[in-house]
Amino acid sequence: MQCERYEREYADGCLASSPYRRDSVQSMADAGVLTVTPVHGGRTLRLGLAENGSTHPLRPLDPATRTVLDEHGC
Repeated sequence: MQCERYEREYADGCLASSPYRRDSVQSMADAGVLTVTPVHGGRTLRLGLAENGSTHPLRPLDPATRTVLDEHGC
């Protein structure tokens, strides 16, 4: 579920032409945190509110993630 939200909110949109696109990352959800790591190098994204069924958008949990999202116009 969390990966689907990531794809819908970021990978298919503002990150579609970046190292964070759907086919170029490994992701893992644990305790409400979605971790997205580019396969070919780059900062790991840490996104919060990734609970099943949550209606809240995923949000950056640290400054490095916010920087990456800002760089790509997210």
